[in-house]
Amino acid sequence: MARTNQFKPCPPEDFLRSRIKYYHRLRLTDEQIADKIRKQIDAKKYGISKSTIKNRRKEWGIFGVRQSNHTLDTIGPHVQKIRVRYPTMGARDMTKRLRLEFDVKAPRELVELYLKLTEPEAVAARKRRVCKRQRYWTAGVNDSWAFDQHDKWKRFGLWFNLGLDVCSGKILFIKIWWNNRNPRLLGSYYLDSAEKIGGVADRYSV
Repeated sequence: MARTNQFKPCPPEDFLRSRIKYYHRLRLTDEQIADKIRKQIDAKKYGISKSTIKNRRKEWGIFGVRQSNHTLDTIGPHVQKIRVRYPTMGARDMTKRLRLEFDVKAPRELVELYLKLTEPEAVAARKRRVCKRQRYWTAGVNDSWAFDQHDKWKRFGLWFNLGLDVCSGKILFIKIWWNNRNPRLLGSYYLDSAEKIGGVADRYSV
């Protein structure tokens, strides 16, 4: 009696290639890619594994940062195209843009070196504007309160308003409203918190 393969066949090549390429561009690992694909196939009919993803990537030339072996010469033309539209973009964002627009997976250190060699004055200017990390000191609970507004839901016409105690991290209030231009409403959030706690902080930051 002829032996049968214990493993299930892989999904169709066109389907598999497009999914691997897409998820690899999102910087997922081979195991994560396999998990994603398993949720999209008929498990009774097809199978997929981490090793299969790895082998197919090599076969189809879908490489990671180290395997791509990019040089200053290979990334140069792409960097210059991006630079036309983003004249002040730094190395970190440039590295991301290379991957998303041209599928060029270059290490950030290589991009930094290219920018230092081709535009040293611009690199120096950007470094001078880098924020310096500092330590924030607070005496204790209710010594300092912080307030902030977030526009993450702006496209839905909603704004977040948040207040918290800096020392403990306790949220004093988190409110959602349809605009952030009503000082009376925003002030009421603060007054309600002060009334609830029975006092106010010595310092504030916004």
